[in-house]
Amino acid sequence: HRSLHSHGRWDGGFMKKIAIVITTGRKTIHTIVEMLVNSLQENSLRNTYNIDLIISYDPTYTGLIKEDFYLHKKIEKEFSSVVYLGPGEDGGLEENVKKNISKEMYDILFSPRGYCTQKNRGIIASLKKKADAIIFLDDDEYFVASCKTTFGQLSWLKQDVIGTHAKYIF
Repeated sequence: HRSLHSHGRWDGGFMKKIAIVITTGRKTIHTIVEMLVNSLQENSLRNTYNIDLIISYDPTYTGLIKEDFYLHKKIEKEFSSVVYLGPGEDGGLEENVKKNISKEMYDILFSPRGYCTQKNRGIIASLKKKADAIIFLDDDEYFVASCKTTFGQLSWLKQDVIGTHAKYIF
């Protein structure tokens, strides 16, 4: 797996750590993460929380390669760390844990393709990062909601998805 280390944000034990796990199999991951970054900036969440981004991808879903999921360095720097996890990875499960579960159990958790396996990898990686909370997003998650104006027209309102979740988690 490919991982970036902290970009020097000091938490001093005061800032809560949030792991945002995005399960994906599509190139739309780039658009979703850019929208996420904009939302974090607009809502001043980067100064409120240490945010790790974990991208758990399945390139076989749409015939991609693992590099298709890697973000631009400029975008990666917006997070405390970025971790990429693909098929065959388990998110960093400790060897002493692996030896205490059966091969069948391990295979159920991490071997089949699909959404649940991607989430399992993300959970393990989040726990390894010592996240205080885990927020899961899909690769079709958008940070806007449609509504009707008082004149009956369709309007799009920006949503603070991460901030709202964090408010009720902490």
